[in-house]
Amino acid sequence: MRRYVRALCAVFATGALTVAIGCGASESVTNPSAPVTVGVPRIDPSTLKPSATYTIGFSSLRENRAPFAIHTESGFSISAVAADWMSLTTYGNPQPFIEFSGPAGATTTGELQITANGAPFWLHSIDFYSSTTKIPYVIEGFLNSEQVFTVVDVIGNTFGAFARRTNPMSDMPVQEIRLRLSNPSAPCCGNPMGIDNIVVSR
Repeated sequence: MRRYVRALCAVFATGALTVAIGCGASESVTNPSAPVTVGVPRIDPSTLKPSATYTIGFSSLRENRAPFAIHTESGFSISAVAADWMSLTTYGNPQPFIEFSGPAGATTTGELQITANGAPFWLHSIDFYSSTTKIPYVIEGFLNSEQVFTVVDVIGNTFGAFARRTNPMSDMPVQEIRLRLSNPSAPCCGNPMGIDNIVVSR
């Protein structure tokens, strides 16, 4: 297994793990005669500190194989962006969890968005699942509408078990997480892939 965290501006490499953070500052020129537009206040990450940690375990999902579009738990929203996600109440770590399936012989990308109604938060870890394949995934973090980190990793075949992966950028606050999983189904058969236990702080 190889593991990467891809830089947006500066790269710091240690072994197989590469850590990258984005650049926030840029020069601007103000025209004194131009009208001043008041926008959304920027969040200074150096002033933030988490006060509580939550595990999003999808425990309120009750209908097995129901289509999954959005789930709200502990003040966080998890929304399906790409692929046909569904709730599974017969399996999980513990049950339930959410998954999507890829058809035989094709690679399907499933994407989720995690937010906290615009508030900053920290992502610590996620439990990943696949029945018969490896789990390539990408985590992108955004703050002040700017991408501040990207994590790229591939988990070896778990043979139907869950594998927990910590976020190497868990000390970086974000307002949005985009999570993409690639589901490379074998030529013989389709494959389910999913997640459980999103650990976050706010």
